[in-house]
Order: sequence, then C-alpha cells, then structure tokens
Amino acid sequence: MKTSRWFFAALSLIPMVIGTAHTEASESFHPLAGTWTVRNETADSIYSDATATGQVTFFDDHLTIDSGGLAAAGLVAANAESFCFTPSDPISFKFVGEGVGLVMYVAWVGQARGSDFSMRQDAVITFVRLGRNRITMVGAGGCGNSTPRISYLQRQR
Repeated sequence: MKTSRWFFAALSLIPMVIGTAHTEASESFHPLAGTWTVRNETADSIYSDATATGQVTFFDDHLTIDSGGLAAAGLVAANAESFCFTPSDPISFKFVGEGVGLVMYVAWVGQARGSDFSMRQDAVITFVRLGRNRITMVGAGGCGNSTPRISYLQRQR
C-alpha cells in the first residue's frame, strides 16, 4: 500500500517538473544571439540594391539593424538609402507560441527621415529553418509592399 502511494505521489510531481523545465528552457532560449549576415529575396523593390543584403545583431530581447535591410521584418538600417522610417532603439522581439513554425513578433518606433514624426511599427516573422549558423525566415509588416519577403541569415564568426 505504501509503495502505491509513493508511486502516485511521484506521478503527480511529473507534470510540475516538466512544466518548470519547459519554462526555464523557454526563458533561456536565445538561439539568435550574435551578429548575422542577411540576404533578402523578394519582388519588393525596397529590398534591392544596397538593402538586398544587410547585417543584424540579436541580443536577449532586442536587435539592431546594423546595415542594409532585413526584409522579413520590414526593417531598413538608418544608414541605408530608403524612404523607410529609421528604427529607433530598441527594436524589441519576442517569440510567440511553441512547436512547428516558430513565430517572432518584432516591434519598434520608426522615425521619419528628415522629420520629427515617428510612429510604432511591427512585423511578424515565421522561422522556416532555425539552425545554429543558418536561419531562413519569412515575414510581413514594417516597411514594404505586401509581397512575400524572405530573409536568409548566416551567423558571422
């Protein structure tokens, strides 16, 4: 009888242990941390020429667009030739949901070039491939047309 009570008590702890482990893993999930080279693929002319490529740096909960563009997020660097709003720091992001098709929500305040006007902007990105050194993402939002936008990222060493 004591063995069965112990067994059922141990079973009742399993969901709590798994839930705690999952929460801790989610809180420390930072596969993007570091600097990445970007190559964009889209028919959207905003992400051609100098913004067809770029560089981004990811931190724990924000990113910087260092040069060029990140088409999947609709972001163009402040130093790039574009009519797109200049993203002000920080450009925040968070992961939404779990499982297949990891989704990231990105938000920032965009500053109009040559003006004091600013407005909130955001984008939703779906990760098609999330590897240690290569990422493929598709997204919509931010600056750009409503055409599909793909960004390929490669980790810089």
